[in-house]
Amino acid sequence: MSPADYRKQLTQRIIEQLEGGTAPWVKPWDPSTVPVGSPRNAITSRAYQGGNRLWLDCQGFPDPRWCTYKQASEQGWQVR
Repeated sequence: MSPADYRKQLTQRIIEQLEGGTAPWVKPWDPSTVPVGSPRNAITSRAYQGGNRLWLDCQGFPDPRWCTYKQASEQGWQVR
C-alpha cells in the first residue's frame, strides 16, 4: 500500500467513525474488563506512535496488543 493510499484509508476510517458517533481516540470500552492502553507491540511492549497508533486505534479492537506476522510466527501463534 502506498503512503497516499494509507492516508486516504485512515482519513476515511476516521470520518466513518466520527459520523457513526465514535471518535477513535475516545475509549469506548469498560477498563475493568479488557486490557487498557494505547496500541503496543505484543512482543516488545513498545507503544506505537504517530499514524500507526491512530490507524490501530481506528480498528475497533478492545485489545491494544499488535504484532507483525513474523513476530507471531516466531512465538508459535496462529494468525487469522
